[in-house]
Amino acid sequence: MTWRSKLKTRAIVLSALLVAMLLATSSAEAEPTAQVRFLHAVPGVGTASLSASGVKVGSAAFGEKTGFATVPSGNSALVLHGPGGLVLKGSDQLDAGHAYTIIALAKGKSAELRGFVDGSARAGVARVRMIQAAPELGMPNFVVGGKVVAKKAPYGMDTGYADLEPGSYKVMVENPSNGKTVIPTASVSVAAGSATTAVLVGSRGEQARWVLVDDSTVAPAAAPETGLGGLSTSSDGIPWLLALLTALGAGTLGGLIHRSASRAGDRDAGH
Repeated sequence: MTWRSKLKTRAIVLSALLVAMLLATSSAEAEPTAQVRFLHAVPGVGTASLSASGVKVGSAAFGEKTGFATVPSGNSALVLHGPGGLVLKGSDQLDAGHAYTIIALAKGKSAELRGFVDGSARAGVARVRMIQAAPELGMPNFVVGGKVVAKKAPYGMDTGYADLEPGSYKVMVENPSNGKTVIPTASVSVAAGSATTAVLVGSRGEQARWVLVDDSTVAPAAAPETGLGGLSTSSDGIPWLLALLTALGAGTLGGLIHRSASRAGDRDAGH
């Protein structure tokens, strides 16, 4: 085998190894994940901390929520640590690419963890839903802007999203039997291209109130990408940054092949 053939063979092997390494790195970075946050709705229980699949989501006091944490998708083990050594366990199926709000709810003399999928926003409309998380308020009607958008909302369940015109609304819950307001009315402003959850918490010594949670927004139309963001993909589904690095690596190796082969050829000619 000539020097030129040997160099070409080595270059091909090195190029294949480079591509394999870069693809492995890209695959690892693309591991399926979900976004998870925690909302504390158990009256009378102090600050609690949630973990999902071993990932710490965060800590929250009653009526508060955490930010999102990135968690592996799949059947996730949920563990809540509260004051006095309280440990509450549960599980939820987390689908890749989705966002979830895990709510700690009172259940009898104990509590439970329940996951809610956060809905997607829609351009031009404001989406709003309610989660009834106040154990002593029964099954009230959910009223937005004087209109009943959900009747007899069950405890621990969400009402589903209602599509509204963007603007400011009075939000309340009322007793379905007599139409009387159950808790003080709150005002909420909702924007076009947003999805919001109004969580009703309280009772058992805690004043009933709303906790408003932003679920999703529709991003404005993106300008053409001009950087090496690494998130853009080629027509083959390979990130542009990966393709560029591969090309650069192949080009560098190609240059080495050419120079080495030329030198080998000169030596052969000299002999």
